[in-house]
Amino acid sequence: MPATRAANPVLIEGRSYGPYDRFYEGIGTFNAIVGCNTWTSAVLRQAGLRTGWWNPLPQSLVWSLRTFNDLP
Repeated sequence: MPATRAANPVLIEGRSYGPYDRFYEGIGTFNAIVGCNTWTSAVLRQAGLRTGWWNPLPQSLVWSLRTFNDLP
């Protein structure tokens, strides 16, 4: 996501899985290869955390974060 969009996220009103999550407008595409965990991994790397190159499942992202960072 470009920095200009990241500074001003656009909430999609009325869309969520439950009371504690939200959906925002995004740039890019979603598919089985590049899904939400892959996007999350890329953003975490931009924030300075180390992750594996490809994390298709939530469990692989958690494992990757614990393996490459000093996390519990």
